[in-house]
Amino acid sequence: MMRAVPYLTFNSQCREAFAYYEKHLGAEILSIMGYEDTPMAQEATPANPNDVMHAAMKIGSSTILASDAFNGGYVAPAGVFVAIQIADKVEGERMFNALAEGGEVIMPFEKTFWAEGFGMACDKFGVRWMVNCDPSVEA
Repeated sequence: MMRAVPYLTFNSQCREAFAYYEKHLGAEILSIMGYEDTPMAQEATPANPNDVMHAAMKIGSSTILASDAFNGGYVAPAGVFVAIQIADKVEGERMFNALAEGGEVIMPFEKTFWAEGFGMACDKFGVRWMVNCDPSVEA
């Protein structure tokens, strides 16, 4: 079996972002490993001593992996979105609003010709999201 899995990087905000996604998206944090928890602790020089070397979470049936950028080498993502496909428009709009809070709305959440609700936002952690609500499409 093979899967493509998004791997996000953060600017020393991975723990905070995962906690936010857990609260607002219903994500399940599977693991968070800091640099201090590894054999690399003596060699690693993360930007922040509490930086995350590797983390995993589930959102619905999907897995997202992440870490804090090593040695302060964070570069904001560009040209990539994490897309959430959900049938329930009310829940989708709630998720969209939570993701947009403190971030930037790229396209407001609204009915489109392809979906009951769709919106794009860049969250306060710099991750770009699409929320697509179409009850006829299985996630």
